[in-house]
Amino acid sequence: MVVSGNELCNAAGRGDLAGLKKLLKKALRRHGVSPKQATVEQRRAVLDQTDEGGWTPLCVAACFHRIEVPRWLIRSGASVGAPSTATRSP
Repeated sequence: MVVSGNELCNAAGRGDLAGLKKLLKKALRRHGVSPKQATVEQRRAVLDQTDEGGWTPLCVAACFHRIEVPRWLIRSGASVGAPSTATRSP
């Protein structure tokens, strides 16, 4: 992926919803997928990446109480039950 899990998790931890949207669009376009035409699986492949500590963006956003970010991540296809490699799930 052209967008790293670290970038996604940093944006999620800051509560940067606009930044997360840009990162998702960038990753999808890099793989030749129109963001408006992307399947749930294609969005999930981007949004479920982990950072170097093993955390998913959804876990990070939930830990930092960024309410709007987890809602958007879930609506956008992030897996609610996907455990991070840190063995935690939201």
